[in-house]
Amino acid sequence: MHTALARIDRVSREHPFLAFRLAVHFAAEAEAAGRDDLLLDACYARYLIHERRGEIHLIQGEIEAGIATANRLGLTAQGARLLQARGRIAQIQGRYQQAIEAWMQALELATVVEDHETQAEARIGLAHANIELQNPDEGRRYLLSASAPVAAAGSVYLSAKLALNLGVMCVQYQQWAESLQHFTTGLAHAQAGRIREYVAEAYWHIGHAQMELTQLASAETNLQQAIELSRQIHCLWLESVSLDSLATLFRHSGRLSDEITCLLSAYTLAEKTGSLARQLDYVTALVNAYERQGNLVQAMHWVHLERQLNAEHFKRSLAPVHRNMKALDLSEQDAHEQLLTLSLQELSDIHLEEALPNLLVQAKPLLQVEWLGQWLHHPQRAAAILAAEAPTLGLAAKTIRADEFPATQRLLTQLSSPLPLSRATLHEAAAEFARLLGQPITSLLFLPVRQRQQCGLLVLSQGKGPAALPHNWSRDDLFRASLLQQLIERQLAEDARQQLQQALERGERVHALGALVAAVAHELNTPVGVCVTTASILSSNLQRLQDDFSRGKLAKSVLSEFLAQHSSASDTLERNLSRVVALIERFRNLSKQPASDPWQSVNLGELLNSLAPDYRAATTWRHATHGSASGGTSADFGAAV
Repeated sequence: MHTALARIDRVSREHPFLAFRLAVHFAAEAEAAGRDDLLLDACYARYLIHERRGEIHLIQGEIEAGIATANRLGLTAQGARLLQARGRIAQIQGRYQQAIEAWMQALELATVVEDHETQAEARIGLAHANIELQNPDEGRRYLLSASAPVAAAGSVYLSAKLALNLGVMCVQYQQWAESLQHFTTGLAHAQAGRIREYVAEAYWHIGHAQMELTQLASAETNLQQAIELSRQIHCLWLESVSLDSLATLFRHSGRLSDEITCLLSAYTLAEKTGSLARQLDYVTALVNAYERQGNLVQAMHWVHLERQLNAEHFKRSLAPVHRNMKALDLSEQDAHEQLLTLSLQELSDIHLEEALPNLLVQAKPLLQVEWLGQWLHHPQRAAAILAAEAPTLGLAAKTIRADEFPATQRLLTQLSSPLPLSRATLHEAAAEFARLLGQPITSLLFLPVRQRQQCGLLVLSQGKGPAALPHNWSRDDLFRASLLQQLIERQLAEDARQQLQQALERGERVHALGALVAAVAHELNTPVGVCVTTASILSSNLQRLQDDFSRGKLAKSVLSEFLAQHSSASDTLERNLSRVVALIERFRNLSKQPASDPWQSVNLGELLNSLAPDYRAATTWRHATHGSASGGTSADFGAAV
């Protein structure tokens, strides 16, 4: 918030009328400067003053108009604060379901802009509303989760508020001694920060806890102190509840007249603040008090008023009850079961390109959304590609690039948990998604998809066009969407496993082919080597024969020996070349052979006899080569095996 408004807020604790005039002047300057953001901040500052004075009805219309303006202009931080104010107003008026909806939306937006104060306020409000709706466990969860944003904000105001609410949580579990400790801590924080409304509230809580611990004298003193301070700061709701607690103490003490006086004053204050729930509580207590007093005329008057208030309360609660009944429809559970069944399908034989579109088409009616899409990040292209969508819009952008859609790109690479946005237009990526999808979208739900090095973004949308109403994403929505998210991540993992397996199989095939080629080369090397050696010796002997012939020294015995050797060499060449041809033929027929060679009977003697001539020829040519090189005679050729 602007520093001037923060100063106005501090002044309002001591001098509310002066602070109100300053806030009005600040708003006029902001409007003249065309600063809509500061104008909305000024509206929130004036709301705080009205709330402390119990006059929220004077600014409720401005709060609603401010929320609409923030939604239209995409002012996320201001929208979060004003939604928090809407929730507080609904809570004071006893409309707890509407309060929860407003605080959930405020929490979503405050998380986006990292507004720790609004996060803490919304979580504390959600805790209080759930406690009032007899759901203390849920309230406790929200309250404990508020500790982190309170610490991050570093605000004495929030520290006091959290301590007081922790005490209220202990009250729900009847832990009066522990609650008294929290209330005392809250009082110390409030006094240190000179936060008079929390000082007064702390005295009320302390007095109520002491009353439960039967410390009646101290309880009455603290409750009277709370009432006096509430009147000084004109905090009507706090004065009314303090009077109610004091009336309870008088009932325990048997002071019936004082009890009735307190209840009448409390009811008048509840009328001014518009709190229907408190009016009902005080009217019921007055009926019982007048009956105990024997004043049946007054008791009957308050009975009639109680009936009217009950009818009004039922009317206000009818809409949220209808929504709750609809949310508990059996078809919702069926959708869960269908998605769970879908997530357990065997998808190992389906590639990602085929599986994703099919998954989204099947999941869309179960998720009950208007559109859903899945982008997958490609680091090599520095962009995300639309992998699938349902239904196909035709106008949707296929690629998310950092230069064109920076906010969406950050969501895709940095989002770590589901991000529900009931009012998507307040998010920084709203305009980008309007361009991505070709039309403005009211509500969006983002879910990160992560699988090893692969990342993606799953997007669900509700509400097309500027006139569409916001969709409040429920726990069921998040649960069903998370099932689809897990299914997509599982499919990514399966696709990665298939690619790895294919790569391994390709590597194995290459290795096997290399081994086969090496084996064939080894087999071919022996007969080919013999042929090369034989041809080399034949060439050498032929050259020697030509030399003898050219000198006229060719003897008959030399020619006869040469012819004999030539005949033997021809046989060797023919036999080894036949082996080469046979090996090549076997290699060619390899693909036609069965997976495993059949068993064959081998005559070992015949096999050795078939190999002996090759060995004899190789040895003979080796001796011949040695003899030729050293000037040996033809007698060396007689070696045999």
